[in-house]
This record gives sequence, structure tokens and C-alpha cells, in this order.
Amino acid sequence: MSFMSKDKGKPSDSPIKAVSPIIEDTLLAFAVVSKNGKNEDRSTKPNQDNYFALKNFLQKSVHLFGVVDGHGDYGKIISDFVKQNLPLNIQLLEAKNKKTSNELALLREEKRKKLLVEAFGKTQEDLVTKAKEQSSKSGATATLVFVMGRTLFCANVGNSRAVLGTVSEGKTVEWNVTRISNDHKPEMQTELQRITEAKGKVVQCVGIIAA
Repeated sequence: MSFMSKDKGKPSDSPIKAVSPIIEDTLLAFAVVSKNGKNEDRSTKPNQDNYFALKNFLQKSVHLFGVVDGHGDYGKIISDFVKQNLPLNIQLLEAKNKKTSNELALLREEKRKKLLVEAFGKTQEDLVTKAKEQSSKSGATATLVFVMGRTLFCANVGNSRAVLGTVSEGKTVEWNVTRISNDHKPEMQTELQRITEAKGKVVQCVGIIAA
């Protein structure tokens, strides 16, 4: 997972991103677009993308948005599973940790990060348990943004990227784009180290590898 501070604009080693201020609750709108990929022979791949957009998630002024990109023979099944279960696990962990009706708004940044990390981990555990065969041959990336009033948390697994767009007002309107997630790719030293420490390995493959 990844973290970035809006002030610094550079990645850090913390697992979740917090960017503030980010959004006014007086106007919240979103749109979705998805496109099929192409095989090596230029034929169209099945679309295994998924997303969730949950306005007023848990309580008013709290919103959850996410994209899930499945891959492999069972990528659509995996992305469907993550779409349904990642928000659910966040909700269950919120209920478990909440002691009063007002605690959600008072959660400190580090506690919020820990909760999101736990939700990703629980979703992975559920996936392996309930879809063992499919998850052994396929997987999915997942990137989400958790908006609380004017504060945004971004968490991701895999290489689906989130960016933050802001407008500079002057003689001309200019959009500024800041990356708020870090891609997880095996050629990255930190990701390679994580994989090897987990007793995994990274190999370079050429062409189409049969499952």
C-alpha cells in the first residue's frame, strides 16, 4: 500500500495516503468509464474491471470510491468478490472499533490507516478461503479513496493508480495532477524485497504462459 502527503507531493513509506483538504460536501459528483484491453493478436479481452462508489458510506459526509482490475482466467470472479467484500470489511471493522456514534469523525489518522490495512488483509483472507481455486490462478488490483469531509485517504494494492486533480485559478484555468498512490510492480526494489521476504519469487517470462 502507499501514502503521500499533499504538502510534500512525494511518496513516503507509510502504507496509506492522507490528503487534506480535498472536497467540499456541497458538491460531490463522480463518473465512471471502463475499456476492454487487447490481446497480442489485437482481439478484445474480456472486461474484468469493477468499481464501487458509495456516497454517505457509514454516515453523512463519508464516501468510499474504489476500482478493481481483475486479471487471469478468473479475474472477473476475483474483482467481483473484492468489489463486494472490501467495502463490507471496512464497514464491519468500523462497527467493531466504534465505541460511540461520534467516534468515526474523531478517528485519528493512524487508526484510520490501520483499519484500512486490516480491511485489505481480511478481504485477502476471505478470498483465499472462499475462492481458493480461482484465487490460486488469478487476482486483482484494488485502489480506493475514503473521503471524510475535507480529508481523503487513499489505499491500494497492485498497480491501479489514483491521481488527484486540482484547479489553479488565474487568467487561465489550469489542472494540476498529483499521483496519490504508488504502483506495486515486481521490478521495484521495495516490492521485490517484500515478495522475497514472504518466500515468493519473481521470474521474467516471455510470451503467453499457460496456467
